[in-house]
Amino acid sequence: MMRIGSLGATIVLLACIFAVSWWGARWLNRGAAWLVVLVLLTLFAGVVGQAVSKHPFGLLIDERNKMSLARFQTALWTVVVLAAFVVAALWNVRTDTPGRQPAADAARPAGPLEIAVPQELWLALGISATALIGSALIKGAKANQRPPGTPGVSLAAVATDALGTVRITTPEGQVNVQGKLHVKRGEGATNQPDWTDMFKGDEAGNYAYLDLSKLQMFFFTLILVLTYAVAITKAFGRQYFAFPDIDEGFVTLLAISQGTYLATKAAPHTPDPPNPPTGGK
Repeated sequence: MMRIGSLGATIVLLACIFAVSWWGARWLNRGAAWLVVLVLLTLFAGVVGQAVSKHPFGLLIDERNKMSLARFQTALWTVVVLAAFVVAALWNVRTDTPGRQPAADAARPAGPLEIAVPQELWLALGISATALIGSALIKGAKANQRPPGTPGVSLAAVATDALGTVRITTPEGQVNVQGKLHVKRGEGATNQPDWTDMFKGDEAGNYAYLDLSKLQMFFFTLILVLTYAVAITKAFGRQYFAFPDIDEGFVTLLAISQGTYLATKAAPHTPDPPNPPTGGK
């Protein structure tokens, strides 16, 4: 019954997104229609996340059952840019408006979907995707390393599930790990996804501490996306919508922030388990 309800909600939300994009700008304006579609897409992501992960922020929860900053960043860019493209494209199709201002020497008018996208926006989206993919690769490698506190122990014998989760003791108490990664699996409030996961370390050695590289990436991303959202709203006031330009310096700062985030994630934060004792004479 829950899945049927979620399916119905997603269909209704998709219909509302189309209706607002197609007709909404006629009664409001394209900027207001974009904001409404932005909210509807966010609700759509929440419904899908609830249906899949049984959590309203399921879109942000990764295989560790923790909320991921890389997922948050990618989702934020996707919702903002996708909402603008949907509203602009459907408006152009409905009103038979070219996707960009016709050039004086153009052989033909631009099609309604030929909306101008600056190179810097592609770079920002690519940087965000790189952080998401790079983060997954780094976590995958660390999940295959031997957990701390298990020298000479058969991991199959101490694993609590088929994923290789092991329960170990740390200065902060008993926690679940997969390899060197801290994971939230099992019963109890401490194993529930939390928004603070996005700002904490990923390993058994630093999961309880604030990760400054994540905090830096969060602020850089949030500032850039919010200012870009304001620019999109203003761009809808022009006859021919085009995605606004992004300053190259800001893209460089974003790239540095993402690089720092990935480098910090790749660095070891949990000591290797000692070698098992060898037999003496």
